[in-house]
Amino acid sequence: MSVRGIDHLKLVGGNLALDFTNTVHDRAYEKENDELQSFGCLVEWTQKAGAINEKTANALKKIEKQDPQDAEETLQRAREFRRLLYKVFLSFANGDDPDQQCLDKLRDSWLDAMKNASLSHADSGCCWVFNATPDSLDSILAPIAYSAIRLITGPDIRRVRMCGANDCTWMFVDSSKNRSRRWCQMEVCGNRAKAKRHYHKSC
Repeated sequence: MSVRGIDHLKLVGGNLALDFTNTVHDRAYEKENDELQSFGCLVEWTQKAGAINEKTANALKKIEKQDPQDAEETLQRAREFRRLLYKVFLSFANGDDPDQQCLDKLRDSWLDAMKNASLSHADSGCCWVFNATPDSLDSILAPIAYSAIRLITGPDIRRVRMCGANDCTWMFVDSSKNRSRRWCQMEVCGNRAKAKRHYHKSC
């Protein structure tokens, strides 16, 4: 896969934090395959994924214009957080125990990100509301961190898989009944693999 833009990026991970790691297509060439080319892209993706609403997205974009350097630094922290999540999820996908230092960093990132979150009453009970504030652009990471913590502390973490394509490092929760899902997207990586097999058979 190659960078196509936020509008074309599919959400196939089955979890917000997994979809966040999937904003890089092939980690062997991370810079060239990174969909988050700017803080604005990060805001657009987070809104597309349903993690923030339009009001919060507009507030974040306004803050970016007021302090572009802070926005760039926040983007770099977001990328570092994404690498951390990838390491943790990859361990589970490979059936390995995650590194404790990585788990400690994830805990700390979650606690920091949740500082600007508030509990709000809704019809179905209470829910987290993630607020964008001028003094903390990192609040954009709060819903992602919350999603990651919920995933690794729940049963679905044992269903995390990596795409079977050699040039794709996307991950997903395998929700198939027999846990046989191989591809992030059958119509993309799956079909390419089939085409390659057909080509080699015909040679």
